[in-house]
Amino acid sequence: IHNNTFKNIRGMTGGARAAIFIWNICHRDTIENNTIIGCDRGIALGNSLNTNVGMNNGMVRNNIIVAGANIALEICNTTGTKFRWNSVMSNNPSYYRRIQIENNGTVPFYGNYIVGRINKVSGADLDTTLRANKWVNEVNTGAQGWMQSPFYWAGLSSRSSRARSPQWTEYSR
Repeated sequence: IHNNTFKNIRGMTGGARAAIFIWNICHRDTIENNTIIGCDRGIALGNSLNTNVGMNNGMVRNNIIVAGANIALEICNTTGTKFRWNSVMSNNPSYYRRIQIENNGTVPFYGNYIVGRINKVSGADLDTTLRANKWVNEVNTGAQGWMQSPFYWAGLSSRSSRARSPQWTEYSR
């Protein structure tokens, strides 16, 4: 799933399914170069109500998510899926589960820029040992000002332009 723009996908109560929702025994899927703006949920992999592996050995990279009412990135029951060079922005950086991780073990997570908090459920954790992530989770960081023009910080000159890929250096173990 690549090079798409998803905007304002919402349910009546703020609990709509994600713009991108993969959850039933998927293997080696790649989600990349997508822009998701104002959707109730951005990207959801797996389903907390289903014990099957939602995504196995996938890749989520170079996506821009401007969070809506709920979870921007939901990771449930996934194995071996890597998260690289994604940007998650939020109007409310103090929301307790901008990213939700559940029933995963450790998720490889690096080169990401995250404004918001992470909720870890059922022993889930992030492998951030490569230390290329940037975390901003305090309300007074200036994130509110960044949200005034999400197309600007996303590298978009207009709604039809594609985002620039971030310039990160990947380090291997």
